[in-house]
Amino acid sequence: MTKPLPPAASRKAASKRHATRKKVRPICDFVPDAKPIVKWVGGKSNLVPMLVTLLPDLGKVHAYHEPFAGGLALYLAIHKTLREQSIRSHVWDVNARLLDVYRLIREDHLVVLKGVEALQDRSYADLVGIVNKNSGEMAVDYRVAAFLLVNRRCFNGVWRENKLGLFNVPKGTSADRSVELDELETFANAMRGVVIGKYGDRDAFDASTGDLASRSGEFHYFDPPYDGTFSSYGADGFDRIQHLRLATFAREIHRAGGL
Repeated sequence: MTKPLPPAASRKAASKRHATRKKVRPICDFVPDAKPIVKWVGGKSNLVPMLVTLLPDLGKVHAYHEPFAGGLALYLAIHKTLREQSIRSHVWDVNARLLDVYRLIREDHLVVLKGVEALQDRSYADLVGIVNKNSGEMAVDYRVAAFLLVNRRCFNGVWRENKLGLFNVPKGTSADRSVELDELETFANAMRGVVIGKYGDRDAFDASTGDLASRSGEFHYFDPPYDGTFSSYGADGFDRIQHLRLATFAREIHRAGGL
């Protein structure tokens, strides 16, 4: 038996409440300064309008740290403000290939573009083979260009590496996308002056950030892989022990006056 419709007045009130709720949204008109040049699992591009509402007062910040770089959605969205405020920016990631991409684009985006143009008609298997070559076996501009092309052609943009550090995601079904000059140029400009490092086995969470006494006024944005979910961004992954170390590190920063 169908339920009778509520009275017209009730329907009108419910519709009004729904319309009011739809208007309550985070800064939806926020326009990021720049956007990621790679697609990365767990990327926060869609959440940037909300994330910017949670930032500390950047007028009181003198350094920005992002140790889980990934696509760099938040940094890229606010990089002009960071530069205007003379805030030093430091980024790291467990994936050395990704950081090589960022470094070379910043240093010479035209060389990267030439590499893309030389490789864009190669098969997906050939591109993966180039990505997986050791640094001594292939010029860095070709490896960076192949990385960008593979990232745009692999299944769902997923970057996954096995225990040997080899990329192993199959080709996706979407149309092949190349890399455009304006994308590279915008990204290169956004990365000017940024310290790009890689934390390693020595100490995952205090590489290049100085002693704790210097961390007052430094803002740290942590976006690690979720515990128990996909974390194969690099050969070493990111396990529960590393999550616990990160939590300890975050508490130490807070006690030292960091943000």
